[in-house]
Amino acid sequence: MTLSSPASGEESPGAVAARLTGRAVTGVRPLSGALTEAALDDGRTVVVKRAEEAEAA
Repeated sequence: MTLSSPASGEESPGAVAARLTGRAVTGVRPLSGALTEAALDDGRTVVVKRAEEAEAA
C-alpha cells in the first residue's frame, strides 16, 4: 500500500500528529532524534516517529 506524504522534512512532528489524529496539538517534546511526543488537546499523548524511508517501522 502506498501512502501519499509530503517530502521528508517538510512537516513538523506536531503537524503530523494533528493531521493524523484530527486533534489540535498543545505541546511537543523531543524524546530522541527520531521520536517526538505530542500532547493533544483532549489530554491524550501520541508519539511521532520520523524516518527517511516510507517503509521504516
